Amino acid sequence: MKKLRLFLLSILMTLTLTAGLGALASLDGRERDKGGDLPVFTPDRSVKQLQEELLVDQLQSANHSLPISRVHFTQEGSLILDVKVAASIMNPALLYEEMAHWLNFSFHEMNNVNRLELRMVIDDRKAHKKQILLGLDALKEQATMERILEMKQADARLSEETEQALRLTYTLIWHKIFDPKLSSFP
Repeated sequence: MKKLRLFLLSILMTLTLTAGLGALASLDGRERDKGGDLPVFTPDRSVKQLQEELLVDQLQSANHSLPISRVHFTQEGSLILDVKVAASIMNPALLYEEMAHWLNFSFHEMNNVNRLELRMVIDDRKAHKKQILLGLDALKEQATMERILEMKQADARLSEETEQALRLTYTLIWHKIFDPKLSSFP
C-alpha cells in the first residue's frame, strides 16, 4: 500500500510541475501580446569597438608582426601607435605590410576608430636612442581598401596619391636606409 501511495504521489507531483511550467510559459507570451516594445534588430556581436580598458588585450589579439612600444586611444576615436622596428630590417615591404595591417585593423575591423597615427620607430639600444623611420596620419575615409592593398603589396615606394591620402612622412633615416639616392632630400 505504501508503494502505491508513493507512486501516486510522484505522478501527482510530476503533473503539477508540468502544469506549473506550462502556465509560467504562457504568462511570458501574454506579456508580449500586451503591446510592449519588441526589438526589431538584435545587436550584432561581430561589431568590434576599441575600449580604453581592454586596449592592450585587443591590440595583442590583432596578430601584428612587430612589437608595439606605445599606444593611446582617445575618446574622439584616434588610435596612436608606435611600432618598434629592429635596426636590422632592410626591407621596406615589411614595414608597409605592417602599416597596412594596422590600417585594416583600425578602420575595417573596428567601428569606432576614425584616425590612425602610426609611427615606425627604430629602437637603437647601442646608441640609447629612438628615431622615427616612417609615420602616417590617416583618416578613416581616406584609408580605402585599394590603398591598403597597395600598401600591403608595395616593394619600395607607394603612389603619390596614396602617400598624400594617408599623410605618410618619410624621415631622413628612411631615405638613408632605403633610398640612398634621395638621402639629400629632407
